[in-house]
Amino acid sequence: MTEPSAQNGATSVWDLMLDVFIAPGRAMAKIADERPVGAAAWVVTGLAVFTGLLGMASARDAMALDPGLLPSDVPPEVVEVIQALTGSASVFGAVVGILASVLWWFGRAAIYGLIGELMGAARDGRAILATLGFAGLPALLQAPLNLMLSRLGLTWLSALVGIVFWVWLLVLTVLALRAALRVDTGQAVVIFLIPVGVAVALAVLVGVGLAVALVSMVGRIPTL
Repeated sequence: MTEPSAQNGATSVWDLMLDVFIAPGRAMAKIADERPVGAAAWVVTGLAVFTGLLGMASARDAMALDPGLLPSDVPPEVVEVIQALTGSASVFGAVVGILASVLWWFGRAAIYGLIGELMGAARDGRAILATLGFAGLPALLQAPLNLMLSRLGLTWLSALVGIVFWVWLLVLTVLALRAALRVDTGQAVVIFLIPVGVAVALAVLVGVGLAVALVSMVGRIPTL
């Protein structure tokens, strides 16, 4: 992995990051042309670490144990063990989240590339990786904002902000696919929605299967 810098006349990674915020369509087209996969890898990894650390801080606040909630006869050593376990759980969750973010970056690129190729688009793995990597940049703003709202107790506002950022990420992802696969906006939307539709269908099938199994199990319980 190379450091995110401008080489051989390529646009600086910092300029690309700024363009994603102020001119996303132009930025994605430029990223697709230059294919800065190394810089995108730094962006994905950096965002994963940054959001993981902030998420860990938020989780520790949420899981902070008030000793007053426990029975008075609980030994202090047990309270310390429980507090240590909750802290370890937040660290473990952050590490898993970082690894999952990087793996998901590669997985999405492979899935979108395959769907695009099946739809007749020009498959360019490096361009897809680069554009999708930079498309996650709104997390740079979302993570600290969520932490601040959580500290202020504004959970409802945090949920509303989350919806806004979700729409923003959706738009950037569509622009990334449009630029990387050299398709129009409509085709990019379809390519984005196909995996979503498949995931929803699978979730529904699993839910129906679990419901049928549960009903069957309940029916076998003898009545008193």
